[in-house]
Amino acid sequence: MPTIETQSRYAKLKQKQRQQQHNLEWSKYYQDKIYLQNKKYYKQMHPLCEDCLKQDIIKSGEHVHHIRPFSEGQTEEQKFALLRDITNMIHLCKECHKNRHKERGDGMYKFTHHTSK
Repeated sequence: MPTIETQSRYAKLKQKQRQQQHNLEWSKYYQDKIYLQNKKYYKQMHPLCEDCLKQDIIKSGEHVHHIRPFSEGQTEEQKFALLRDITNMIHLCKECHKNRHKERGDGMYKFTHHTSK
């Protein structure tokens, strides 16, 4: 019977494999030149976490989050349109970004917290 430690290592391995598969599948989007330019511009225009600011907390933004997931696009053209759309972006600190995905139940949150799949 596997020990808890063995199960933990197995869960970590499966998590890493899911993360790597996700990265491979989505790298064509995240490496898109127009997206990277728009992301850089957005971060310069909004350097602070926008969710924290709503609570009068001053904290640097770390992640650009897509308000509407670009994965909702039905075609590649629609996905790239959502990905590149500056009005679909929000700059968040790590904690707020995690919370946004937790609320939505998608994205990297599922890889870091739902290892039983």
